[in-house]
Amino acid sequence: MTETRYPRLSESVQNYLVNIVRLRESEEAPLPLSRLAEALSISPISVNDMCRTLQDQGLVIYRPYKGVYLTEQGQRHAYYIVRRHRPVSYT
Repeated sequence: MTETRYPRLSESVQNYLVNIVRLRESEEAPLPLSRLAEALSISPISVNDMCRTLQDQGLVIYRPYKGVYLTEQGQRHAYYIVRRHRPVSYT
């Protein structure tokens, strides 16, 4: 079985992607930046700046005054990160 190689993302970017996955309530509705800022304990302005950066990298779709969605590429990265950090059970 071959493992898909993903480009190395900063810890901050990984944290954003994982939190977007965890906080999204539905696939149709964007995640409000205020919820993301609260979950990450950072200012909404910082979240706004990072979401624009993530959009430039093709990881999210940012809609001003609406929120943020993960792109397919962003979802793949986020789920890969979540799987890698899941505890291993040997039972």
